[in-house]
Amino acid sequence: MGRVSKKKKQTPPPVDKFLKPAAGVAVAMLAYYFMKGMTNDIPRIDVADELALREVFFGEGAMGKDYAVLCHPEAKDGSVGLPVSSVFQDSHDDGSAPAEYVLLDCDYVLPDSGKSIYDKFKLNKKKRPTVFVSGKVGPPKQVPEKHLKTGAMLTKLLKQMLEPHAAKIEKTKELKEKCLNKEVCGLLLKGGKPEPYVKHAVANLLGKYPNVQFASVDSTVLFLTNLEEYLPEYEAGVHRFVVFKKVSGGISAGDNETKAEGRLKTSILPLETAGVSFGSISTLVSDALNGKQMKNIPALPNIKTRTKKLEESERQKRDRKKDQARRKAQEDQKPPQQTFTANDGSKDGRRLERERRRAEHNAANNIKPKTPEEIAEMERSRRQRMEEEAAKWNIGAEDAPEAGEPVEEEWMDSGDEEGGEYVDEDEEEDDVAELVHEYISDLAECVDGFCRVIDGVSNFKKDGEGNPLAAMAGLLVSILSSPVGGEESGKSNPIQASAAKLTRETVKLTWAGVILAITDLTPKNKSLQNLVDEDVMSILIESVCGEKSMEDEENNEGNESIQHDESSEDELGDNTVFADASEAGMDLDEVKDNISDESKENDEEISKNSDE
Repeated sequence: MGRVSKKKKQTPPPVDKFLKPAAGVAVAMLAYYFMKGMTNDIPRIDVADELALREVFFGEGAMGKDYAVLCHPEAKDGSVGLPVSSVFQDSHDDGSAPAEYVLLDCDYVLPDSGKSIYDKFKLNKKKRPTVFVSGKVGPPKQVPEKHLKTGAMLTKLLKQMLEPHAAKIEKTKELKEKCLNKEVCGLLLKGGKPEPYVKHAVANLLGKYPNVQFASVDSTVLFLTNLEEYLPEYEAGVHRFVVFKKVSGGISAGDNETKAEGRLKTSILPLETAGVSFGSISTLVSDALNGKQMKNIPALPNIKTRTKKLEESERQKRDRKKDQARRKAQEDQKPPQQTFTANDGSKDGRRLERERRRAEHNAANNIKPKTPEEIAEMERSRRQRMEEEAAKWNIGAEDAPEAGEPVEEEWMDSGDEEGGEYVDEDEEEDDVAELVHEYISDLAECVDGFCRVIDGVSNFKKDGEGNPLAAMAGLLVSILSSPVGGEESGKSNPIQASAAKLTRETVKLTWAGVILAITDLTPKNKSLQNLVDEDVMSILIESVCGEKSMEDEENNEGNESIQHDESSEDELGDNTVFADASEAGMDLDEVKDNISDESKENDEEISKNSDE
């Protein structure tokens, strides 16, 4: 066995060689943490500075910034105080969110209101950390807890809230809130997946027009009623664009502190050419902002699922508009002294029709035309009678009030309280006639849907078809809230007022008849019980209480703190359609009594027939 050689012992390196590198690393780390603490120190708002508070809360200062605020109590008596939330600090250190990060003592009591900042802006103190966004974007809105798990999640939310972006719209409620209720809104109707140049164009428009709200709708699966007929016809892969400009009203139903805004009315300026580009859209938006003549639409657009039936209905509307335009062009081309031989619907045609009927009446009753002398004598007698009647109502010197006494309001001419705005009555009549055609078409579809359900041909829940009762309720609500149902009841035209009253009575009888039919037929067809579902109740509740009453808590959570407002029946908005129906004289209790009486009569008749 060989001899094992001894291992040579290794000598350790001298310690003085590592002292200098270790000292350099320690100094570098100390310098890093020192500089990090200096640069990333979050500033605190002085609660005693009223101007600074208004700048943070409402963005009223010259800076015009958006703020991300952390409610953090101020250290007292020289103590260190609580540490800053790591989530808020990490988001601040990231630096990519377009917001100024500040600290604020939310327990401070505001001298004007006597409330703390928590109570003034309804911030939930129990949700930690308590972070809210304010400034140029609007009053303080608390950030939900689900976005405060990491700094990256808070940064992502701040970018979504503060960076300009086009709103995605999928429901009618979103269309009204995010687009139609804005002063100016540009809506992109996508005909398919948007190309990169379309995305770049929208991004550039957001930067060029910061005060304009932009939104998009996927028109491959969604259909906008009351709007499609004004735009180029839908083609797959072709995008369309339209600009909305608010005329009056709003969607707020009002509460204890605010009044109802009235029915929302808007106008449109569509892009006539198919396809979109940055230049064409920019020119269209600029024209709308500079006051180019826009077209008022009689009814607000509604979003529905695109079907062949809706496309056919829209195609018929286009044909009617083309016919109207063609007839108008033909009338404009006729010479001024054109002789009309038949009543073609024009003013001169109606006049000739009246003259023809008058001549037939005179010939049938042997009435001779009056001579000029007889006409003059009749005119003289008429004027004399007018003077005698006027003398009875004239105020003499003895009837006049004494000097200094005010004149009663009934003797004063109130004038035109609505202002001197010019209204094209012919255009308004055309809009009303267009609405009537649409309502008749929609009513026929509702009746057809009812017949299919009653006959057992269709099961709307299994077949995926719309609920005919919900469609009927929505149609009747639309009629009551439109000019056809007398929504603009301030007009003094007695003929229009009578027509509106007749329409409201018809709506009342229609709804009563539908409910009565469902009640009588339910024992024979149990599937009719499914007609009264969530959609029907939602439509009825929104029509009475306003659209704000059906807002979902989850939708509000990402934007603002939940506010619980309790309002009684007397505090309902004046713009709800059933409030308008009540003002117009419709008695809903009377409708209920009529239904009960008719049901009793039908039961008695059925029992009588069974006895026989």
